[in-house]
Amino acid sequence: QVEELLVVDDHMQPPAILGVVTAADIIRTYNRKLAELKFGNSRSEALPGDQAVLGNLTLKNVIEKGLMTISPNAKLGDLVKVITRSKRNIFPVVDGQRKFCGIVLLNEVRGIMFDVEKYDKIKVGEIMGTPPDVVNIDDDMGTVLDKFERTNAWNLPVVDRYDRYRGLVSKSTIFSAYRSQLLLRSEAG
Repeated sequence: QVEELLVVDDHMQPPAILGVVTAADIIRTYNRKLAELKFGNSRSEALPGDQAVLGNLTLKNVIEKGLMTISPNAKLGDLVKVITRSKRNIFPVVDGQRKFCGIVLLNEVRGIMFDVEKYDKIKVGEIMGTPPDVVNIDDDMGTVLDKFERTNAWNLPVVDRYDRYRGLVSKSTIFSAYRSQLLLRSEAG
């Protein structure tokens, strides 16, 4: 894990060190940039090509569908099994018809997940939480970014018009896709 990066101008001979970029700098810029990347944003900090690049992104390109889900009727012991098999720290709760019910965050259950006596006593529906907002699969990227900006969330669940769970969208995935589009534009010239 890198905490600092050296910024070097390698066009000069010998290469010149221009400065240092820290992880905090990147996170601060990342959060500001996401706040600026909205359709119709007229802030002077936004780059002229932002809207064109953002226009190439769709929710269907950035949605993460592989998350492990769990039923609201499942027991805490079942949730612990899901947690141990997952690489993520967020678990969408969906019913038998795939209707989105809520989320369980690993940090929220860490205090009870090692209490084996509660494994058969507590249902997931009793410990799940409500996300700060929900994204509709038909939302445009401007609406999605507005929801991230308004809630300060890093991940939001995605549902269809029938409230069926479709996946999760994250700020980091959007930012990565945006960055890829910028690189493609800069290479195309």
